[in-house]
Amino acid sequence: MKGKMMKTKLKMTVLAASLMATCIPAAALDTRVNLLDFRNHVAAAGTEQEDWQPAFQKAVAKAYATSRILYIPAGTYPIRKTVDLNGPKTQLYLINSLTVTGDGRSVTTIIQKNPKENCISWTGKTYKDSATSGTLRDITLFGGKITLNLKWHNNFTLESCYIANASQAGIYSEGWSNRFLNMIIRHCPNNGFEGRAHFNDITIRDGYFSRCGVGIMLSGGARGVRISGIGFEHCANAALMIYGSNAVSITGCYFEGNGMGASNVRRNWAFPSSIALDCNNDTVLIQGCIFRGCSQNAGHVKLGSNDNVEIRNNLFDIHFDEAAVELTDPSRAGMKHHSGRVRLKHNSLVWSSKKQQEKKGAPVEFYYQESRPGLLKLTLRHGCFFESHEGKTRISAPSKSVPVKNRKLEEIFH
Repeated sequence: MKGKMMKTKLKMTVLAASLMATCIPAAALDTRVNLLDFRNHVAAAGTEQEDWQPAFQKAVAKAYATSRILYIPAGTYPIRKTVDLNGPKTQLYLINSLTVTGDGRSVTTIIQKNPKENCISWTGKTYKDSATSGTLRDITLFGGKITLNLKWHNNFTLESCYIANASQAGIYSEGWSNRFLNMIIRHCPNNGFEGRAHFNDITIRDGYFSRCGVGIMLSGGARGVRISGIGFEHCANAALMIYGSNAVSITGCYFEGNGMGASNVRRNWAFPSSIALDCNNDTVLIQGCIFRGCSQNAGHVKLGSNDNVEIRNNLFDIHFDEAAVELTDPSRAGMKHHSGRVRLKHNSLVWSSKKQQEKKGAPVEFYYQESRPGLLKLTLRHGCFFESHEGKTRISAPSKSVPVKNRKLEEIFH
């Protein structure tokens, strides 16, 4: 009797499953929209002018319409127009929400072939109609004017992406509560990452910037930006350039060989330095970082006109006779010519180059330098505290970048 009942239940279960399969479309059982399902929309497929942008736009529309993830399988996808990831406006608070994912930044690649076009644009039409709550992960974006344009995008998350070869900016972002995690940005001769205006409550964590003009530029009212666990190597002008920003923390980062110049990057106020705090910055913390190698007669941290800056518990590994901190006038006319309430404490400074180690008794010769006489005294009168500054300050000479022609930058450091 029990055996018959069990067989009956099993038949009913199989029948129910069969009915569900016939009533629910297979696509609805999938949580993702696959880009390859739209390959028939690829323009000039199989030719040198192949363009996947039309296929992307069809897939994006389908993903929004069905509230599913947009999945980009392993492969290389050339485009010639900007892929627009913005969605339809709704009345909900979290509008235009979409997740885009690939198979990994080493295997899923979107390449912008037109240098006058952005690669990916994910931006609201106006600030009032901002895009919200997007996620981009496990993808490589390559080329274009701006590789990833996030103007007016809030609650955005980028994770495990590789971004390279943008002529203007690898990432351009205006928006609040955005997270940029475990990313690599390289070979952007202007800016690797530019955040400005409504760039508030931002986390930039656990990434790597290399061979950019400026690694990260913050300007125009950025507030509450946390930069941590980032490695900056060989950014030609500066690893970080900041002006007009408030409440910025830079912690646990590694700087090597920044501010050493490149043939395709013009010199400006930030050249050369690791961190350039230009003007109108308030409340900046630089803590627990390692600075190694900048240009001769440079300063790892360049201070223009700033208030409430704390530089503590950092290691300055002096390699080319550079100073830890350089005081200079701001780049903009009309700004005051000093910083106020700057505190340097509990920092360590050591020589690492063989040339300096050969000197007898080799303490660090210069902790600080001034671009013109009197700046140090001026800042001290305005509430600044510089540890061990007496007898350790010099007037800076014209910067001489380390020659890199026909020489690999990696070979400079030992």
